[in-house]
Amino acid sequence: GSFQRDYVMDDNGLKAMAYRNTGHDPVARWETAHKIDQRQKAAIDTVRRLWDIVGIRQRITASYGERVGGAGCVELRAALVLDAMRDLERIEGYFHGLKQWWIVFENVCRFGEAAGTAGEAVGYSPKTAQTRALTTVQFIADIIADRERI
Repeated sequence: GSFQRDYVMDDNGLKAMAYRNTGHDPVARWETAHKIDQRQKAAIDTVRRLWDIVGIRQRITASYGERVGGAGCVELRAALVLDAMRDLERIEGYFHGLKQWWIVFENVCRFGEAAGTAGEAVGYSPKTAQTRALTTVQFIADIIADRERI
């Protein structure tokens, strides 16, 4: 795959250099190709963070008892999950009547489904599915950024 040098925060809060695989994730590929702007990427990252908190983002690897941040206080973790669930419900509510577009956004951003496949699944023609999926993700991310003031 293709890799891009990036900086991440390690467990101690220190900045560390890492290489990000941009070949498997449509959003990472679009970001690398400058097809989505930073505001759209921030909106996508916000929703991905919420999916992570409520535990509905698809994992790539199995869980082997790794440490989970915030697991020390059950009440605080439960409150965090409830807040994230309400935030996701509010955000998804912005697209009432646009369910097909939300499905494309979710399939690409949450599950990493290929843009062409996600586009075809909601009825876009095979020739335009990839481009229309990108446009749909951009549109949904723009609305989220506007409504959430990102």
